[in-house]
Amino acid sequence: MNISQIKVISWAVAALLTLGLSAYVWSFVSTLEKRRALPEADVVRKHLSAVEPVAVKNDGQVKYEDVRRLFHDLNWTGAIKVVAKPENQVQAPLVPEVVAVRDLSRRKMGYPSDADVHAFDRVLRLETPRIGYWLDSSDLTVAETVEAILRQLAQPK
Repeated sequence: MNISQIKVISWAVAALLTLGLSAYVWSFVSTLEKRRALPEADVVRKHLSAVEPVAVKNDGQVKYEDVRRLFHDLNWTGAIKVVAKPENQVQAPLVPEVVAVRDLSRRKMGYPSDADVHAFDRVLRLETPRIGYWLDSSDLTVAETVEAILRQLAQPK
């Protein structure tokens, strides 16, 4: 096979692909108005009523308390972890409403919903060990937060 035969075959294949793509675009454009129309309400109701609800499987799930006890509270030997209190550690829990408002002012959303903010707040307040200095900076500016931390660090132990 020489180069001229390869060129002819390539042009023929390109022409066939162009015709096929043109036919596809033409069929799409000609049915565009029909595609934009909303489906009839009766047809939608009929299809939705025919759908069976999804059964949720609960077998084989591990309880959260078991996971926390096995992976968080115990070390690899099975003994309970001993947590040393670090000096000068600052925890800053916030009121969930303040977190939600601050999240709205950012470009990226840290929490998909208010329920996630409340769940995180519950875990932070109920399950996080009280290590270090806890400061609620919900109603404080950045400067006031820094002042409160520096005041706490300056206090004698």
